[in-house]
Amino acid sequence: SGNTDDNFRIGLTVTKKCLKLYADFYSSDIIIASPLGLRMLIGAENEKNRDFDFLSSIELLIMDQTHVFVMQNWEHVIHIINHMHLQPKDSHGTDLSRVRMWSLNGWSKYYMQCLIFSSHPVPEITALFTMFFNYSGKVTVINPTKAGSICQVAIHAPQVFHEVSTNSVLSAVDDRFEAFVSDILPQFKDPSMKHTLIFIPSYFDFVRLRNYFKKQEMKFVHICEYTQEKKNYAGPQ
Repeated sequence: SGNTDDNFRIGLTVTKKCLKLYADFYSSDIIIASPLGLRMLIGAENEKNRDFDFLSSIELLIMDQTHVFVMQNWEHVIHIINHMHLQPKDSHGTDLSRVRMWSLNGWSKYYMQCLIFSSHPVPEITALFTMFFNYSGKVTVINPTKAGSICQVAIHAPQVFHEVSTNSVLSAVDDRFEAFVSDILPQFKDPSMKHTLIFIPSYFDFVRLRNYFKKQEMKFVHICEYTQEKKNYAGPQ
């Protein structure tokens, strides 16, 4: 519910009597933003009007629902982290007499605190830990794993794993696709194998398989995050 737009950035200023919204980032005490929202502002190396000096003074970073970032563009997160605590190109009206000495010495990254929350651990988040250098160290807390309701199923569904041989990482995607359409897919073309669900985690693989089904004139229904809502209800029967 609510606004699910993944492109937003808001600056907040805390005063004695109120909280001011949409403040300039260089006068903000709190910045609420999505990875895409900050990435659009930081820009690329050759772009004009880039702005990332405000990231040099971040003292507390909170990443909430980080597992959602992984399903978007994780490179945006890495790009933002790489632009934090760099030497500012302009003073932006800062009173240098109030700047802490460890910040002037370029030690801000050793004092920044970072809190990362995720519903489940993923390798990308684990690798992100190596990009933070707080002098107090790092701590990882994982909730105990609880057995799911699938353990209560009386009739167990068999799980079959297929090993796909490949010569290199570059050809792994093509080899996996060819193995699926030549070895696995024919097993489900039998009339008795109706209402078969194929889940594809990668959108690029989804588009490739969808185009293959259309080329082979196969009868199927496809649903993805870009499918119109009315087609979502009309598709599965």
